[in-house]
Amino acid sequence: MTQTILIGKVISDGEPVSDVAVKLQDRPCYISGEDGTFEYLVPEQGFTIEKIERPGYKLISPALPFTSNASEAPLTILMTRDESFSQRRLRKKAEELHEKALQLEENNKIKEAAQLFIDRSELDPDNVRWQYDTGRYFHYYKGYKVAQSFYNRAIKKAEELYGEKNQWLAMCYEAYGDNYFEWNVYFESGMGDENNTLHFADAKTYYQQAGHFWYTLLGEQSTHVAQIYEKMGKCWKHLENATNAIACYEKAYETYCAVYGENSRQVANTYLGLIAAYFEQKDYDQTMVLLQKLLSVEKALDGETSDIYQKVLHQIDILKRVMAQEADTAR
Repeated sequence: MTQTILIGKVISDGEPVSDVAVKLQDRPCYISGEDGTFEYLVPEQGFTIEKIERPGYKLISPALPFTSNASEAPLTILMTRDESFSQRRLRKKAEELHEKALQLEENNKIKEAAQLFIDRSELDPDNVRWQYDTGRYFHYYKGYKVAQSFYNRAIKKAEELYGEKNQWLAMCYEAYGDNYFEWNVYFESGMGDENNTLHFADAKTYYQQAGHFWYTLLGEQSTHVAQIYEKMGKCWKHLENATNAIACYEKAYETYCAVYGENSRQVANTYLGLIAAYFEQKDYDQTMVLLQKLLSVEKALDGETSDIYQKVLHQIDILKRVMAQEADTAR
């Protein structure tokens, strides 16, 4: 069955509208981003939109239920602001808090800004983005435990509002995985030394959940799914399982190559992961093949004089010496 990913948009008076939930019949719920766009998977037989909703807005177009097919142009949703007095007051207060928090952050007043993010999230516990944004803020500044609590709140509310299959869950579980990847919670808890790798196993588990949701939303040949495979490859590498790392990186490579082409930064990054994994397995022949491919990509991207290109050349020289030593030892 042929499937197509289209990018729709939601606008009101010419301005983008974020966090609009677009529910397709028998399908997941898509959520518009801050730029008002949303990706959606269109099967060959088409789709039907059952519901389009956003608190404080009402739908102008299209009339629901709306049925379309894959050959049509990406969907444009028109809405108009329809706030009650309390909704308008809440929105303005939230905007003030967010703007002030960003100003404080710019002035390196990180703790003060963090409190305003929390204050905004408390204004409306039903607003998934405000919980998610607070989690991302704390994550960025290494407040991993607090970040985890806000991601939990976002996940719980997203399930309540949009069902068991929605884009917020894909985003939140991926962020949850990112949080665990960087947070050595077991070392902090006194379980082992700082080289403990158990948190990478946890990160991988949450990446798997995120991958499931992204797959449901956009299919296997999605850059979101490819990114999850790449992140899982990094987890497996830290867990010293080169075989599984290679499998994940290869999955990511297939999609990145199909979407962006061989000569792309995304493909170059997957080559780096594959090179490290094959080198760990002492498969130096395959490592050399991949280094040569990476060299070709870097030449196409930034030319032979770039620092990265020269670094790859240096890595090739090092590998040649390693391979020569191996050959001498084998004699």
